[in-house]
Amino acid sequence: MRRPALLAWLTLASAAICLPLAHAQQEEEREEPSADPPLMNLAAMEKAAERSWPGNRAARARLRAAQAQLDEAWVSPFFQSTVTAGVSLAPEVRGSPIFSPDPQLPVSNPWQPVLGFTVEGAVPLWTFGKLPAARDAARAGIRAAQADRQRVRNQLRYDVRRAYFSLQLALDLRQMLDEALPQIREQAERLEEQIADGDEEVTELDQYRMEAALAEIEAREADADRLLASTRAALTILTGVREYRIPECPIEAVDVELRPRTFYTRRATTDRPEVRML
Repeated sequence: MRRPALLAWLTLASAAICLPLAHAQQEEEREEPSADPPLMNLAAMEKAAERSWPGNRAARARLRAAQAQLDEAWVSPFFQSTVTAGVSLAPEVRGSPIFSPDPQLPVSNPWQPVLGFTVEGAVPLWTFGKLPAARDAARAGIRAAQADRQRVRNQLRYDVRRAYFSLQLALDLRQMLDEALPQIREQAERLEEQIADGDEEVTELDQYRMEAALAEIEAREADADRLLASTRAALTILTGVREYRIPECPIEAVDVELRPRTFYTRRATTDRPEVRML
């Protein structure tokens, strides 16, 4: 009789222990991030930056503020009114303004509460051009806010592209260094062995040159690592994406046909949003 009861108790105890462990394992599997970060190209980076960059929201808020100022310029001049109210205690006064049986200051008369209020308002009939000028200024503020929004967007796209292409450059440099440095170090060690063996074809001057070249390449390796870390941090700040991968794109020459300098000067002085803000 005791053995079935003992078996039942052990079964319940093991179930009570295994269930929390299984639940914890499921939670860990659910919280474990995916092995490969998402692949994001330049267009995806720009879209993510436009969604998350606070400068865009600030520019949109400035545009809404300028539109509200135009509404205020239309409505506010016709609602310039004031209301004044007052409550006090005063003695009762009899008679008329011409004759009264009470003294000039009837403090002995019964005191009663007194309520008074005044309403004053003004409607502009002729403002000598002030109202149209205020509306024109508000419209100019809207145009400036729209140009400022475009300026912020252009600057954001420029920063994202600069960081993206710099990251591509850093990755390419890192790959080239990973392929070349082991061979250069191997050649340096071989040169050192030849000098130690007394090989007459090499001298210590060759070893010094090899060591100087190796030190310079290692310095460039540190620069590539710094560029890689800084560009990744810049893209994370601009886009709000912490884990990502970019497509492999080896460095290639870009063919650009330059136009005359006057073309770029004219475009800069007419199409830049900073000029439209003036």
